[in-house]
Order: sequence, then C-alpha cells, then structure tokens
Amino acid sequence: MAVERRRVAVCGKGAIACNALGYLADVLPLLTEPWELAVVPVRSDPGVDRWEPSLRAQSERSGVPVVDSVEALALGTRDVLFSLQYDRIIRPAQLGGARAYNLHFSPLPRYRGCYPSMWPLRNGEAASGVTLHVLEAGIDDGDIIDQQHFAVPPFTTAFDLYGLYHAHGYEVFKRNLPDVLAGRERRQPQDANAATYYDRKSIDFTAIDIVDWRAMTADHCVDLIRSLIFEPFQLPRLAGRRIVAAEHVVGDWPGALHGGDRIGTRSALLACRDGLVRVRFKDESALP
Repeated sequence: MAVERRRVAVCGKGAIACNALGYLADVLPLLTEPWELAVVPVRSDPGVDRWEPSLRAQSERSGVPVVDSVEALALGTRDVLFSLQYDRIIRPAQLGGARAYNLHFSPLPRYRGCYPSMWPLRNGEAASGVTLHVLEAGIDDGDIIDQQHFAVPPFTTAFDLYGLYHAHGYEVFKRNLPDVLAGRERRQPQDANAATYYDRKSIDFTAIDIVDWRAMTADHCVDLIRSLIFEPFQLPRLAGRRIVAAEHVVGDWPGALHGGDRIGTRSALLACRDGLVRVRFKDESALP
C-alpha cells in the first residue's frame, strides 16, 4: 500500500525563506514519514537573485514545485504551511485544514502589521525581536509559539534591522521545526492589551526630506533618519543629498549650537533642539 506523502509549503521571500527551503530539503529526508516541498513566492519575486535572494530562483534550481497562490497548493489536513515574509494575507479558508504558521518580524504583540524594520527605530527602541505564531484570520494576532529578542545598536538602520530579522528568524524557524512538523508545539495567546499595529499608510514614503531638525531633539532626528535608510527602496534626503548614516555628536563642544548648521558635500552637522547630529551623504561621484 502506497504511503501518502505530506507536504510543507513555504510562502515568502528573501534570506529567511530561501534558508528555510534549503534546510527543509536537507532535513525532511531524515524523518520516517515522507514529506514533499512546495513553494509560493511573493508576487514581486523576479526569479533572479538581486539585493536579496530569489525564492523562485532557488526553488527552480532545486527542483521544488512552484505555484503562484496558496489556493493552487490544494493543501489538506496533513499538510503544514510556513509564511516567511509572504506579501499576501492568507485566509484560513485557503488552507484546506492545513496547519499554518507565520514568522513575524517583531516581538509580538508589539508592532503588528507593516514596517517593523522602521517603526522600532523611529520609536527609539533599544531591542526588537522575531515571533513564530499560529496563522489566524487576524493580522499577526495568532498564538505565540516562540520568540527571540535581540539588541538594536544605536547605529542600526532600517536596512540593518531587516537583515537582523532574517538571521534571528531563521534560528527560530530551525529551533521549532521538529515540534511544528510533529504537531506538538506549545502555544501561548497574545496579550491584546499590549498590542500595537501599523498599517501601510503609517509612513509616507513621498516625504523623506529631512527639513525640520531644528525643532527636533537630537534623539528624534537620528531615529527618524535611521528609520528611513533602506537603500534598495529609499534614502532620506537633506538639501538634495541622500543620507546613508546619522549619529550623535558626543561630548561638550562650546558654542556648537550657536554656530548653526554646517552642510557640506560629504557630511553635515545639524543643530537640533538639544544637541548636534552628524549625517553622512551617499557618495554620488561614481554614479553615471
């Protein structure tokens, strides 16, 4: 009698999805029960590796079946789905009874929703985290299976934080995979009273010029700039120049705040309400 194979579906993008796919391909044969893999890339996946690896390209190189929607997977009650930076809302009705899990880039219940690489920086957080949780009908509100917290150094940009999420998220994925596949994971309800949520309209990416720093504290200015530094998509601007870093000027500099701003071609000193901020501009000299 033929043994019915079970499936693991990976929906998502970037390093975490690609690393998870490669890991699954190597460890699933170690199980006594046969499992198959399937992949649903995000709609924007170009099929080639660019600034982040392509899940579609890795799947095709590995011979893993690729489909373009969760519905096309035709999942059943014995199957498992992982959402690893997937760009569409997955509804329970699409799952055919399969168990589904999401790895969200934040320490849930805080920072549900969009832009978790930006809002913790803008809010001056010194730490963040990743959360593996059960995928439910609500947005990022399912029971928590596991979390991993980590420090966010003061020089971290949104792009840096995005990379940290992928690295820590992959560790959480590996740590919980055996229990999830066996259906023996532990679940802890989220505290709805501690939840915060940001939607896609919470940041206006047409307004990335830094213009009112004199009214800001130095902390606010640095945090705002760091939250907008994500070079594959945008860099904040000042006086027509693109900013790649922002930092506090440390120590006592007599008369510094009375001398006003000093804006050069490679960097600038900004006199904020309570201190100086130094920004560095992108070197555009080598660009065509």
